[in-house]
Amino acid sequence: MKGFRPDPDDRIGQIGVGLLAISDGMMMTHETDREILDVNVSVYDALYARFKTEMKMRDGAVIVPDHRQYGPGARNELLRALLQEPW
Repeated sequence: MKGFRPDPDDRIGQIGVGLLAISDGMMMTHETDREILDVNVSVYDALYARFKTEMKMRDGAVIVPDHRQYGPGARNELLRALLQEPW
């Protein structure tokens, strides 16, 4: 992806560039493979959780409250509950 510049309307390409930037930043701020893996795993676990709950919301027609506050709230509680449900 070096030098790749997706079009502004290419959502998947934009996501790919963002993920590459996160990964590159982790490699710049941590020295060993173990450190890099440890920090990357938590980031990618969080992204996976978000995408998984988004798919469940689409599939199940779940209405999620607006996120009108800082920090965890009703919206996050609902998303956590969705994440715990089996597929």
